[in-house]
Amino acid sequence: MRRALMTLAVMVLVAGAGAVRADSLPLAGGVQAFELCTQDLCGKAFFAGLFKGRIGNVPTATGLITVAANHEPLPAPGKHAALAGRWQLLAGFRLLGGSAAGDLLALDDKRFIVTVHMVIEQGGSGDAAFTGLLDHNYFPPHLDGVISQ
Repeated sequence: MRRALMTLAVMVLVAGAGAVRADSLPLAGGVQAFELCTQDLCGKAFFAGLFKGRIGNVPTATGLITVAANHEPLPAPGKHAALAGRWQLLAGFRLLGGSAAGDLLALDDKRFIVTVHMVIEQGGSGDAAFTGLLDHNYFPPHLDGVISQ
């Protein structure tokens, strides 16, 4: 009987966790990712990396973030290029994801400031923002930044 009550309590907690709207949760943290495949080779630029930060009432959430995006040709220094794509963040039992649209600003021919508006369409609703640095001085290229809401 005790085991059945504990199982029921866990099921209620897990089911309830997925029902919380993401726009009512704090979403903030750091991202360290790598470009796995370039747009010219794969049709999209694919990134994967680690997220460490806060999701809801979990101040030390750690998870995997993935991004698939198309972008205009990489711009010359001081110029911009648009980008758009999809993202997902899996941390524990929480899966968030959605669309993304933003901008690359070339600092030089290898480094770009990435600014993205993230729409949360999976696991909740709302908006978030990503700001980071894409650095092609490394192989594979690094994408480091922060997500905030």
